[in-house]
Amino acid sequence: MFLKIYDAAKNIYELKSKMGLLLLSLMGILFLTSCASIGRQFQLSNANQIIIGTSTRSDVRSILGNPYTEIDVTALKNKRMHFGDETATTMWLYIYADGSALGASSKSIAVEFDANGRVVNYNFDSSYGDDKIKEPKKEEWKDFDIYMAKEKIARGKTTQLEVISLLGDKYREVAINKPDTKVRWVYFYQSKSPDEKITVSHHWWGNVEVNKTYLKVLNLDFNDKGTVIDLRGESNFPNDLDKFLTK
Repeated sequence: MFLKIYDAAKNIYELKSKMGLLLLSLMGILFLTSCASIGRQFQLSNANQIIIGTSTRSDVRSILGNPYTEIDVTALKNKRMHFGDETATTMWLYIYADGSALGASSKSIAVEFDANGRVVNYNFDSSYGDDKIKEPKKEEWKDFDIYMAKEKIARGKTTQLEVISLLGDKYREVAINKPDTKVRWVYFYQSKSPDEKITVSHHWWGNVEVNKTYLKVLNLDFNDKGTVIDLRGESNFPNDLDKFLTK
């Protein structure tokens, strides 16, 4: 979902799914430091000027500006369970968060590129009300079997009703600019460890210790007939990673 908090971004990203944990850590940093904001303000709606399969690095930079940080996705291949993202080599992260010890809000865009510098996927998230992200309430998100989803959901066959029967009806619904895609459903689940800690390093604040968070995300793209045409997912839950690495 994101982090010149570059060191923090790199350290956290190795332990997380592409979006989410970085923002969770940002929220922790805002809380600890009473910081006004982190990142550069941007319009989330501009993300849909990006065309998956067509837009280039130059196009994305002209639309969104320079990214907050860049991640080498290939270095993470065996550090999380993942599928559907085999052509991605680099990710640009755009982040903005503001708040204080009383609370914070954040938004983020993650854009993935292949080795030729062409966009292969993008995702976005926001807790700002003006962005009107349609999703369940925080307490309504349910755990789901991402490995089962990988095995049973088939491109060109599985329907929206069949997905709901497998995974339930608690998902984020987003519009993305991708050929033949009408809508994307995002299934998401996270769990914070009460005992495991990770240390976030930053050149201003030094080392900040935060609870380790596990996260899983599944993206399902549907055509105008309600049939799955693409799926991609990832998880850093240990059980999911063990299954992935042993298959």
